[in-house]
Amino acid sequence: MGQTRHVYQEDKTVWATVKPVKSTEVNFVGKLTPDVTHRFYVRYRTDITADMRLRYGNHIFDIAGPPFDVNDAHELLEIQGEEVFEQERYA
Repeated sequence: MGQTRHVYQEDKTVWATVKPVKSTEVNFVGKLTPDVTHRFYVRYRTDITADMRLRYGNHIFDIAGPPFDVNDAHELLEIQGEEVFEQERYA
């Protein structure tokens, strides 16, 4: 009720190395839901921002903070992502 629903569209496709970093479960509306954090490594680029989402296979990730230029070398970008679990999946 009165909530804003964000609609995302596919924008870019890039190769990435994906590494799971942490896997825990959190209490969400009285139910345990997974909280998984991953790191994505892509070639350096300036058009990826923290308000975007990442899709890896069937998994969706929110970008947690601004992408990080590894070693300030403009060669590799590290993106920290947190997997999105829609509430309907845990109803």
